[in-house]
Amino acid sequence: MTPEELRRGALATLGPHADPRARQTLERAELVVIEAGTSWEGARARVTGMRVGLGVTPEDLAALEGAHAVKDALVAAVAAAIAVDGVLALTDLVPYWSPAARAEAALYRGALGPDDLGAAVVHYLRAKGEHEASELAKATRFTVAGDEVTALPSPPPIHVAKLDAAVRALLSGLTQKKVRLRHGGKRR
Repeated sequence: MTPEELRRGALATLGPHADPRARQTLERAELVVIEAGTSWEGARARVTGMRVGLGVTPEDLAALEGAHAVKDALVAAVAAAIAVDGVLALTDLVPYWSPAARAEAALYRGALGPDDLGAAVVHYLRAKGEHEASELAKATRFTVAGDEVTALPSPPPIHVAKLDAAVRALLSGLTQKKVRLRHGGKRR
């Protein structure tokens, strides 16, 4: 099943009365479909577990974290769409930050570049309502080297956890890799 076939099927499953946030997320997301490495005998055939990634904007990622009904609607729609032929099943739906997400914002000046983690942190924190931390992130330079992110200058202790959570949420991605953060010379 291609990502676009999955998108069409999930949108059809959502129907016209679904939460508009779920529909908007599916329309704008970059979809990635990979085998989850598990399979089992189903009633009619061998079933392969699939992992689906929803690559979204920083704002959409922040919004999804607190919108359990929207996440539930997305899981139900994607699960129904992927299982249409009875040989595939959804094992995991993972929202992640993707600079390639089809956001309307990309059409306007000020849209994020593919490597602009600093701007993504600002947008993510602003969407979470963390305006003070968002302003602080504007003045912070984030450098990514492998699985380590350095933030300079070091943020005040009151904002460290918020910046750490934002960076981890944005960079864990579909692979859900661990990210080590370094503020100034201190590793967290």
